[in-house]
Amino acid sequence: MTPALGVVLVLVLVAVLLEIRRLARVAPERVAGLESKVDALSQQLGARIGESAAAAGQLTSLMQAQLQQTNQSLSALAERLGRLDEATRQVEQVGQSIHGIEKLLASPKLRGGLGEWTLERLLADVLPAEQIARQHLLPSRGVLVDVAVRAADGQLIPIDSKFPVESFRRLLEAESAGGAEIEARRREFHRAVRKRVDEIAEKYIAPEDGTLDFALMYVPSETIYYELAVRETGEEFLEHARARRVVPCSPNTLYAYLQAILLGVRGVQIAQRAREIQAALQNLGQDLRQARELFDRAAGQLRFASQNVEAAGAALSKVEARVEGVARVGAEEPAAPLPADEQLALAGPVGEGDAE
Repeated sequence: MTPALGVVLVLVLVAVLLEIRRLARVAPERVAGLESKVDALSQQLGARIGESAAAAGQLTSLMQAQLQQTNQSLSALAERLGRLDEATRQVEQVGQSIHGIEKLLASPKLRGGLGEWTLERLLADVLPAEQIARQHLLPSRGVLVDVAVRAADGQLIPIDSKFPVESFRRLLEAESAGGAEIEARRREFHRAVRKRVDEIAEKYIAPEDGTLDFALMYVPSETIYYELAVRETGEEFLEHARARRVVPCSPNTLYAYLQAILLGVRGVQIAQRAREIQAALQNLGQDLRQARELFDRAAGQLRFASQNVEAAGAALSKVEARVEGVARVGAEEPAAPLPADEQLALAGPVGEGDAE
């Protein structure tokens, strides 16, 4: 039972009581029975009103809890909206910065400088400094190669980092706008790139000046490289580049080429070190043979000296025995003269000094 319905019933009950009091003055007997029924009805109505009040209290508490939860949700939503607004401002600032960079790179010279810088960083990250040649002169062509890489045999691989970005930008603008200009812009872009391929082939491929018979064209963006080499006319462009001995490279493919060049350089270095080690081993073998000859000579001399020492020792032992024998005979009686042969043996070999 709702509180509004309880109020209505109370008003009805009050009206009934007033009517009963009016009838009590007219018919007291009937009114007595009616009053007892009204009292019972009042008690039931009071109980129902109490229940309605309790239900109304619970409903009020539930509504307050829901309102509190709703307020918390609204506060969290307001905080998130605040963070979103801050992020939106940051995105706007980034967009302004990007727009500023686009204005800065509007100059072809600055764009070319940025492309050369990224190429320099890629080369420095992969190759040692001695394998990179900067501003290398090709005398027969009278041109300077901005950057070249020394291959394993010491020959140069020219790398050109200039690229017709303006024509590619016009192609992108045409694709964004739609219409019939897309194909015309694409043909213009491919003509500009092919012209650049021809310039690289004519200027930088000079075997008479120490270059290999091909050159690399650095494409500064994977998106541009995809437009050139992968889309419908990609095979035709690559065929033209191969005929002119120019290899287009995106940043990723150039990194793979540089890794292959580095492996070749290291292979040559390892072969050179192997030759140096082999030469050192040959020199060491010659020194070892000389040491063996000296050792054998010294060993022979030592053996000869040992034999002389042993012969001298044996002769000395024999003389000592004779001296001892002579001493014993002299102590007992005059010694008889020794035979001539024994005297000669005792005196030893006669040298040139004895002969004199």
